[in-house]
Amino acid sequence: MKEKEVTENKVYETMEDANTDSINNIKFKKPYVFEGETYDGVNLSDIENISTKDLLEVDKIYTKLGYMSPTAEMTLAYACIIASRATKKSLEFFTSLPANEGMKVKTAVINFLYN
Repeated sequence: MKEKEVTENKVYETMEDANTDSINNIKFKKPYVFEGETYDGVNLSDIENISTKDLLEVDKIYTKLGYMSPTAEMTLAYACIIASRATKKSLEFFTSLPANEGMKVKTAVINFLYN
């Protein structure tokens, strides 16, 4: 019988299932206050609706903001732009996150793009 993983009071068949949930629902270590609202996390599940056309628009925004990289999709800035587009939250919401929370967002976006 398969051993089940327990994470944050949820039971998963595998850790992959647990990670999928955490990718879609990033929980912040501490409440994040942005423009007078408090957030415990951010839901990136709508990233599944990002199209190649959206990625081309993200490329334009990335370049317009003055960023350059041979692997733009691996950068924090690019991930913030994609997360902003997927969640309909401002880019500033993501660029103002504490560093460790920003890296969680980056990891989730890169995992989405390459899986």
